[in-house]
Amino acid sequence: MTAVMALRAAVHNLCTIPVKELTSTAEYIATTISESSAILSVPANQGQSAGEPDKAGLLQKLKARITSLLQDKTVEGRWAGVVIMKATVESGRWEILRGCEPWARYILAILGVCLIESYCLKADVEDLRNANQQLH
Repeated sequence: MTAVMALRAAVHNLCTIPVKELTSTAEYIATTISESSAILSVPANQGQSAGEPDKAGLLQKLKARITSLLQDKTVEGRWAGVVIMKATVESGRWEILRGCEPWARYILAILGVCLIESYCLKADVEDLRNANQQLH
């Protein structure tokens, strides 16, 4: 039951804390998610008891929020998405990894943007150095 409460708290925090503030709480949320590994690593096709809380609903909300954070327009949102996605994959292992192909695409897109920006910045710095040398 503790794992359910931890997952419920993590999902609640993810859905209520504004994106700009998630960077400061992402570590706490990731720790809370790691405490719910008993739920995240259970096979999806395993039956659910009648008295159990809706674990599938919590898991669906968690995955949807991570997906939206990875696609966020702000750096803070994407960073929080990466941190929380990592904690979720580590906690859920194979059961989470099986369905996270979109996350891999989003991570590659984020890295591609970072590499392009880094390359462009490096090229701009070299152009400035060349221009400075030509002036002197």
